Amino acid sequence: MLPQLKDVAKFISRKSEGYDSVVNVLLPVIRTLLTDGNADVSTLAASALADITELLSDKDRGEHILTIALSKLSVIIKGLAHESGDTNSRIAAIKLLSKLALKLGSKLCERFVAFEMMSMAEDPEQKVRKATVENFINVCLMVSREFFVRKLLPVYKKLGKDVSWSVKEAAVHILGSIAQVTPVELRQSSLIEIFEEFYNDSHKSVSKAALTQIGQFIYSLKNSSIPRSLLQLYASLADETKTQDEELIYCCAYTFPAVLLTMGVGEWPVLKVVYNNLIKKDKTKVTRTMAAYIHEVAKIVGPKITSAELTSVLKEYLKNKATQTIVLAHLHDFLAVLNASQRLKYLPAVKVIIEESEYNWRQREIFAINSAEYAKLFSIEILHSEILPVIYRLLKDKVSQVRACACPAFYNVVILLKPHPKYFKEAIEFILKLFASTSYCDRQSFLQICEGFMCDKELFPRYFLTQFLTLQRDKILNVRLTLARILYTHMKTSGMLASNIHITRTIDLLRSDPSKEVRECINEASKEWTKMEEIERKRQEELEAAQEIAATAINANSMDSSFVCDEELNEEMMRQETIKTLKQTIKVDEIDGCKVLAQLNISKALIDFIHTYIYPVSYTHL
Repeated sequence: MLPQLKDVAKFISRKSEGYDSVVNVLLPVIRTLLTDGNADVSTLAASALADITELLSDKDRGEHILTIALSKLSVIIKGLAHESGDTNSRIAAIKLLSKLALKLGSKLCERFVAFEMMSMAEDPEQKVRKATVENFINVCLMVSREFFVRKLLPVYKKLGKDVSWSVKEAAVHILGSIAQVTPVELRQSSLIEIFEEFYNDSHKSVSKAALTQIGQFIYSLKNSSIPRSLLQLYASLADETKTQDEELIYCCAYTFPAVLLTMGVGEWPVLKVVYNNLIKKDKTKVTRTMAAYIHEVAKIVGPKITSAELTSVLKEYLKNKATQTIVLAHLHDFLAVLNASQRLKYLPAVKVIIEESEYNWRQREIFAINSAEYAKLFSIEILHSEILPVIYRLLKDKVSQVRACACPAFYNVVILLKPHPKYFKEAIEFILKLFASTSYCDRQSFLQICEGFMCDKELFPRYFLTQFLTLQRDKILNVRLTLARILYTHMKTSGMLASNIHITRTIDLLRSDPSKEVRECINEASKEWTKMEEIERKRQEELEAAQEIAATAINANSMDSSFVCDEELNEEMMRQETIKTLKQTIKVDEIDGCKVLAQLNISKALIDFIHTYIYPVSYTHL
């Protein structure tokens, strides 16, 4: 029942009278469940209560509901928090406080949640203090920086010195996150000392936890002066003569790009040793991790080091079946670091992978997703002779998911071909052949390609619009359903052709389609179109109202005998008189010599009018 309470609250709170039911009916039910002896039930209850709080609008929180809700939540939480005999209830309260911290905002978090959490940190029960640490960071993220430094950082330091090793271990695991919210000037003086205490702790679990976090901790220090001892300690995790613990080696591998980015390419001589040690590890988890981010390492160290020291590693990963797919996902990013001649060396290997992936369609899917990125990396001649044949094959792939990924990317490939008439014509003809194909899969691909072209007001109407609309009569249901879904998406996102008369007529025709699925989909598109029409109608009404304001001002001024019906003077007078009239209701500020509309709740139509006739300057901040 608890997971559904948010939906129940959402439904009944749609009307103003439903709020009382949320507060007076649902909250008491949840309060009872918060004290349930079953820890799973109390945890779900805490989550449900936080979800209900999230539903409240800012206005209602401030003016009506939040005051009532907080008074009741205060009773609930304080009752749980200070119920000395029930550890589970206090832990449930801590979890609830953590969730509420993200919902209530900075001020309420400081006044209410933070002090309750600080009280929990003093609890005599070890499990409660541990739960406090584990749920501490949400509160730290929401309060002001000054409040964190003055109130919460001392609490964290105290928990880091707790008599219980499990509490200290929990504190280690959030040290990186604590560093992110600590002012940079305090990270060096406060946090490095805390880390060293964790590392030197007498309990093995605390010391090891510190080592698992060292990479993230170094990254969190950013440009503070990072002690050499800290970097050397990190490097030792990859040295098999010093560390054989698989978890620590994996943590070292996982955080390597972050450490390299923080230390900079100047530290590559030191970190190169770490990198080489890691790539030699005969551990699948480590190997796959190193393969997954080789492109990130390449970006950081640049083309010279990449060419000299990383290309050989990449070649091995491409040969290895365990890492081939992983590397392929970002191979285009790696190649982008190399110069044009070096990129060419990898094309044969990529083509072999695609050709041999008969039973591994995921690899073809990955290339299809990134096909436009590969197209950008090579000359037009190489694109035409080497890349396009692969893309054409993927557009007709036997696996629908591969085709669905290749089709949207093809528009960006065709745009690269546009300055070259021969190649461009060939691509257009290929697309049109898909339309004329007897295979319904090809016709679906045609529609999916067209979806990418629908943002182009020149190419789509010229080459594809007629054929695109013709497929509303296709005999295959899946083709018509694909068309309906594309039209629905286009309408929902207010696409460029949303008001096109041929598009709207096609929508009308599809409303009577024999398939219920098509009719339901197209009816949703019709609803989106109706919404757009209503928005446009209101916009026109507001624009006409704005113009009427201007006309009234000018007519009033025309009664002055000095009025001159000169066209340019008339336009200037329109501007000046409208300014005078509109300033009565719209505040205008002068910022850096640029007129800025400060009243943000005025309509878009009125803003357009003012922008056109009064302040023809930028107001992009609106």
